[in-house]
Amino acid sequence: MNITQRQNVLNSIEQIENLNMYELLNAQFPSEGDAQKIQIGSFNAAQLIQLLQRITSQLKTELNDGLGLILPQSQNFQNDYGSVNIESDFANIISWLQSGDFASVATRIDSLIYYQVLNGFWDRNRVKGEKSKTDFEKLVRELTVVEEKLKGFIDKNQELVNAFNLATENVNTFLAVKKAEFTVLTNNQQTSNTTLADIQNVLTEAKVKETNLENIVSNQSKKQTEIETEFENQKGIFEEYKNLRLY
Repeated sequence: MNITQRQNVLNSIEQIENLNMYELLNAQFPSEGDAQKIQIGSFNAAQLIQLLQRITSQLKTELNDGLGLILPQSQNFQNDYGSVNIESDFANIISWLQSGDFASVATRIDSLIYYQVLNGFWDRNRVKGEKSKTDFEKLVRELTVVEEKLKGFIDKNQELVNAFNLATENVNTFLAVKKAEFTVLTNNQQTSNTTLADIQNVLTEAKVKETNLENIVSNQSKKQTEIETEFENQKGIFEEYKNLRLY
């Protein structure tokens, strides 16, 4: 490949490295938090991202510190792996990742690995202990996916908590209003009871006064009768006296 092609490939690799592939994966598969359970072509999502990162990392190293310009820009394998065009393949991978088309990315993985195998740098950077490091990095990537999912669940749960707190506040406000209304009604009832007692006392006093008045009237009637009787008596005496004088 020439210098321009080499630089274009390096630019594409840098763009891929700057992409948050786990965030793009979560956006494409929001209901599944385990990358190993997401099947994309012949890979699960965790394998796909791991292999793509290894492909880009090893090619970047080889372009900068290895064969460099000696590497073929395109290569036809004349077998099941088809062919590769490094410049266009990596440009397409950027576009597919940005649009969430992981299935199209998966179709180029085997061919890009075979390209590195044929050109002798697929395993060039492997050293003792690399497997443990790879496993650790794989675990970190998987934990990152889980962490992103948990963050989404926590945010959703916080929304539910906020809604519950708002509902609780509304219920408490409603109860406070009703309690105040009940207090007013209770006070009104107590006032009504006091007023009723006062009315009953007035009625009782009125009945007592009515009885007293009836007694007075009765006594007055007796007095009047006595007076009338005395008057008749005096009248009779007067008549007798008058008759005696005539004789």
